[in-house]
This record gives sequence, structure tokens and C-alpha cells, in this order.
Amino acid sequence: MMPMMTPTDATPNTSAPDVCREGESLSVPRLSERARRCLQSLKRHAVRPTLQRRMIVAHIFEGCARHFSAERLHAELKDKRHRLSLATVYNTLHLLTRHRWLKEIVLDKEQTLFDSNISRHHHLYNIETQSIEDIAPVPVGTLPPLPPGISLESVEVVLRVRPSQNAERKNNA
Repeated sequence: MMPMMTPTDATPNTSAPDVCREGESLSVPRLSERARRCLQSLKRHAVRPTLQRRMIVAHIFEGCARHFSAERLHAELKDKRHRLSLATVYNTLHLLTRHRWLKEIVLDKEQTLFDSNISRHHHLYNIETQSIEDIAPVPVGTLPPLPPGISLESVEVVLRVRPSQNAERKNNA
């Protein structure tokens, strides 16, 4: 079994901008600080930094925290002329999630997103536009007692919303 990283290994890059810029080019040898730390941490845990993993990590951590699906990431990498299978993308995303460099957000049984912002926060998901955004964490309330031998790792909240009928009437007026 592979050793897991400690939370201090996975400290988020708070200096990264919040917004991705369209059309930025990616050069694999030139890694962001967060991508470099991620690859070094994986290496310390006996995970080889293959060229495919380096390309994926470089792309994910290049300049912004964001939400994305495996399919979208695969398409973005293909657009940059990186030749990777979708299976390699999925395997790398799950590897990064297990090692706490990404969060997995299960929206429903058919839609899973990954979040490169691993700090404590919740999500607001618009069902109609399928857009998702980070929101500040708030106390959740009383949770049921856990069985003996189990400890709580985190509480993730996804608020699923849609425009109210009042908002639609105002827009149509």
C-alpha cells in the first residue's frame, strides 16, 4: 500500500490567480511552483513523475485554481497537442486526489469534477448552467455520532441551485 501524504504536503498555492486565462500555452519543462511541489511530493511517495504525469500536473496547476472534468482536461491537453489517453488522465486525477493534491466533487452519478483548490471550502452548483463556484465554508450543524474506530476527515457541501421563478419573470419583463 502506498503511503499517504500529510496535509502539510498538500498546502494550496494561495498566491495563484483566481482566474484562468484562455489560450495560455504550456511548456512542460517550465513548471509552476505548485506543480513542482506536487511532483516532488509524489516522487517522495514512490510515484514516478512520468512525462504524461508531468504534462497533466503542469496543466492543472498552471496559474489558477479551477474545477474541471477528466474529459475537459483531456480535451485541453489534446488542444495543446499532448498525446494522452483518457484513461491516463483519469488515473492521474485519481492519483492526485488520493494524495490530496485535488478534491473530487461528485455532482451526481454521471458527473464528477475535480477541484485544484484543496483549501477548506464549499461549492455552489447551478443546475441549469452547469457552472460551479467556490463559496466560503460555514458551520454545517450537528452531525450524527460516528461508529467507533472512524474519524471524520472533512465535510463537503455542494449547494445545487437554479434561478428562481421570480428571477425569470423579472428577466422576461
